[in-house]
Amino acid sequence: MFGPMIVGATVAGVAGAMSLVNHYRGQLGPMSPREARLLAKMPVTPIAQARSGLVKLAGRVIGSVTERSYYHRVPCVALQLDHYEVRDGVNGPRRILIRSEKKLHPFFVEDETGRVAVDPTHARIDFEREGTDLESTIEESRLVDGETVVILAEVRRSGPRVVHPMRHAQNNIESGIELIGSPLVTWRTEPEVYPKLSPPTGGVLLSAMSAACAALGSVLDL
Repeated sequence: MFGPMIVGATVAGVAGAMSLVNHYRGQLGPMSPREARLLAKMPVTPIAQARSGLVKLAGRVIGSVTERSYYHRVPCVALQLDHYEVRDGVNGPRRILIRSEKKLHPFFVEDETGRVAVDPTHARIDFEREGTDLESTIEESRLVDGETVVILAEVRRSGPRVVHPMRHAQNNIESGIELIGSPLVTWRTEPEVYPKLSPPTGGVLLSAMSAACAALGSVLDL
């Protein structure tokens, strides 16, 4: 008698759990929950004052080689285009990934005190994304040249060197720090776009109610 109730509650519970997974995947991108908390709480260190250890840096992206984005045609130092096909399924239309294009170029992140070199092939880039809706056949992930980004990274100090010897501006001096491991580079520089670690209320309620219904059904079925 209660079999269909248990099955329905179980299916709803799985759907609620998947909703939570998708929520955190969309919010966090390549960063961990710990990094999301550090992004919100750590103070920004001027690049020239960074010492060995974990730091949070902020500055403008400066690239010598760029790619034009599909949307808005802006220059980007890192660009990924995912091409989709929209197909009808049992549960409605869904997007099927057909192919991906990724173009990455080395760049600097620069503030008023200096600059640090970033190799995007060894970095975890939290891209700004566009075209994520169901109807879109092209999803773009981009890091725009000239925009401000934040870096969370372990660094070590070497020594400053002149990037352009014929120029004398302070920001033409590379800061003498090296990013270690796989640094996080994110476009999220303001509190309103920081990852939200609190789960969506609807998903939590759905999972809790489904679990309760399944438990009640199993008890009554005994």
